[in-house]
Amino acid sequence: MADGGPIAVLLVGGGRVAAAIAEQLESASDLAVETTDDPASHMASSFDCIVLPDTTESPDDLMRLGQLRADHPETPMVVVLENPERPPPEMDPSWLDVVQLDDPEADLVAAVQEAVQRDRPEPSDYRETFSALVEHSPAMIAILDETGEYRYVSPSVETVLGYEPDQLIGEDAFALIHEDDRPAVVEEFTDALDVPDHRATVEYRYRHASGDWRVLQSWGKNRLEDPEIDGVLVTTLDVTERKAYERELERRNERLDRFTSVVSHDLRNPLNVIQGHVEAARAGADPDIDAIGRAADRIEAITGDLLTLAREGRTVGETESVDIASVAQAAWSLVDAPDATLEIDDIGTLTADRDRFQALLENLFRNSVEHGATDSRTESGDGIDPGDSAVTVSLGVLADGEGFYVADDGPGIPSDQRESVFDWGHSTSDAGTGFGLAIVRSIAEAHGWTVEATESEAGGARFEIRGVESLD
Repeated sequence: MADGGPIAVLLVGGGRVAAAIAEQLESASDLAVETTDDPASHMASSFDCIVLPDTTESPDDLMRLGQLRADHPETPMVVVLENPERPPPEMDPSWLDVVQLDDPEADLVAAVQEAVQRDRPEPSDYRETFSALVEHSPAMIAILDETGEYRYVSPSVETVLGYEPDQLIGEDAFALIHEDDRPAVVEEFTDALDVPDHRATVEYRYRHASGDWRVLQSWGKNRLEDPEIDGVLVTTLDVTERKAYERELERRNERLDRFTSVVSHDLRNPLNVIQGHVEAARAGADPDIDAIGRAADRIEAITGDLLTLAREGRTVGETESVDIASVAQAAWSLVDAPDATLEIDDIGTLTADRDRFQALLENLFRNSVEHGATDSRTESGDGIDPGDSAVTVSLGVLADGEGFYVADDGPGIPSDQRESVFDWGHSTSDAGTGFGLAIVRSIAEAHGWTVEATESEAGGARFEIRGVESLD
């Protein structure tokens, strides 16, 4: 900013957030912005202000802030927070400004201009600043020696992993890593030892003090040649919840892909039937109203199951004590099976989301009715006609009391298909949509239950639901 020129700004960092910050800064005509992911390469340069993102992409941003403070003790700095719930660094405001990236009332350019123009006292000892940063970092900061033992662990280890720092000092840092993940972590650590300033990133499972496995992500850097650190500096975040969210997102994407597959394939067949008869009618032939009706019914069944799957997801609402017999009777009343019979043992109650539990039973009952009497159905040109559906469906408690079952006396499920019947779109009957049992598994998993297909005493299908809470 010499002679009234533009303000020289060093933006430290890369990735999505840094790009968004750069876009804001470069829009100002009085700022000259230079971006780097390696601030050490600009040690000899002079800047009027340094801007640093504090993001979830790089959890050692605060460590960089401490180092930058040491290298540029008289340069004002602006930290841009990505996460509004993340507390700002508790630093001296005379040289550090904090801006929230997504705050509509925040003006990053104005913050830089104000930081440069503000009168500031003499810079304080950066070591005190650096220590405060480590103390307040939400990430766990550790220093390992060449053998992989903890030489230093920040107080945040108690929040991240449940241990007191003194419990880990002198201990092997790899001992509590899951045995399947340990070789990859050791390999990254070994590579870091061979290359000064080498930065490694690794994700792995680590045993929490409670005994649970947590998914951690660590960034390690070889600072053995730095006399102030003399070790491998490791910054660690607990990403367990993030990984769970990513897995759920993958499942939702899979569900969307299957919806697309059904719309493009399964619905096409009955639509072709309807279109074919419409074209025939236009050509002067008498339309087959029964065939069109069956095709329309097929479309209605498929779209109904798709809507159910879309709405059910993998969560449940409020659970309560549910009388199994009464819910079963309500579910049975919705199944079109005038010749079928439902037998209910003395089964008691369980804890569940009533509506979703009824949907589970309804789909199991309908599966028994649709598939249990397949042998007595006859094929027609456009589908199948229901014949004798005198199947008997039973509902009872498992012998070990760990759950309940729904069984029938139909032809049963071949042993090589008992797992695939829960796949989306799988059906052994032209009358089925192939989604009923997928819905059953989705509802069971949402409650924390498991469901397994096996053979009933009569040789028919039997579905066992286990892990049920408060079954009595």
